[in-house]
Amino acid sequence: KGVITMSELRRDPITNRWVVIAAERGKRPQAPPDKKEGLLGGEQQCPFCPGSEDVTTPEVFALGQSGRVPNGPGWEVRVIPNRYPIFKHQGECVRRGFGLFDHIEGIGVHEVVVETPDHNGSLADLPVASIQKILLAYRNRLVVHRENPNLRYVLVFRNYRPEAGASMRHPHSQIIGTPITPLLV
Repeated sequence: KGVITMSELRRDPITNRWVVIAAERGKRPQAPPDKKEGLLGGEQQCPFCPGSEDVTTPEVFALGQSGRVPNGPGWEVRVIPNRYPIFKHQGECVRRGFGLFDHIEGIGVHEVVVETPDHNGSLADLPVASIQKILLAYRNRLVVHRENPNLRYVLVFRNYRPEAGASMRHPHSQIIGTPITPLLV
C-alpha cells in the first residue's frame, strides 16, 4: 500500500496542473558525474554505441545503411523504447478520483532517439544531413503516435549535460506521449 509500481498522472486540485509520479525512474542507472566518458556504473561500453544494440530495447525506427539488419549496426539514427519509461505503453487509460486528486495510470509512450553513432558527437557539430535524419525520426514517431487514441500530447525534448537531467553522455533526445494535454499548451 502506498508503493507506486507504475507511473501515474495526478491533477493538483489547487493549480489544476497534472503532475507525473514515476517512482520506478529512480532505479535507472546514472552516469557518475565525474566520468567524462559517460558510461553507466560498471559497464564497459555505452549501450547507445554501435555494437551494443543487443543491450537496448528493440528499435522501433532507424535510419541508416541500406540493407542493414534491424537492431544491428549500420544505423545513423535509432529510436528505442526507454528502458526506464515515465509512461508505459500497455494498460487502460481511465481517469479516477483518489482523495483530492484525479489520477490516470501512466499510459503513454517514452522513447529514446539516439542521434548519432558517435559517442562523443555533439548535435551542434553534426552535418546538416545528419540533423535532417534526426528530424525525420522525430516526424516518423510523431506521425505514428498521432494514431494512438490514448495520447493527447506528444513532446520531443533533449536534456544536455547532467545539470539538465541527462543520465547518459551519448547524444540522444527523448519523445514522450501523454493521455492529457498540459494546461500551458
